[in-house]
Amino acid sequence: MISARSIHFAILGVIIGASAGYVYAFYDAEKSLPPQTVHQAGLPANHPDVNNDQMLELLKKAVEENPNQPEMVARYANILFSMGRMDEALKWYDKVLEIQPENVDSRSLRGAIYWRMGRIDDALADLQTALRQDPNHIPTLYGMFLVSLYRHDVPTAEQFFKRIQNLDPTYEGLTELKSRLEEERRKAGK
Repeated sequence: MISARSIHFAILGVIIGASAGYVYAFYDAEKSLPPQTVHQAGLPANHPDVNNDQMLELLKKAVEENPNQPEMVARYANILFSMGRMDEALKWYDKVLEIQPENVDSRSLRGAIYWRMGRIDDALADLQTALRQDPNHIPTLYGMFLVSLYRHDVPTAEQFFKRIQNLDPTYEGLTELKSRLEEERRKAGK
């Protein structure tokens, strides 16, 4: 039998997830629009303005009240990551992985944060662990590609590029990866 508390958390999760998705999807678009054109961007008339800081604060409160729900904690960390708040996102990805060490997405994203912070060895450790958990996880393969290029290991970068290409020939980042690989090959050829 489902308890009232479980139903409450399920409803709260749906509300928070939908709200977080809204904030995430429109974060960049809204900040570039003048205030009077927000309704022209496809929102219904009389739609209340969404304050990203308020939404983030609601998510933070929900996560602090329920810190052992990895899905909710991961959503909060993802939003912090997308907003460029790396130190805070890192803290919450740590929490997700404490609760759910097999969470490949969070491990890969934590590796991406380490990468952006210049903590290459930490990034590599997370990415290698994620790759052992799921050898076909494209975000992890992408991260390994970047680390390989950073270390000027063109043959390894080529292997990761080929794996990504074989897994998803329509992957939207292939063109960028290919140009980065070609640039590194030119540098190595000099």
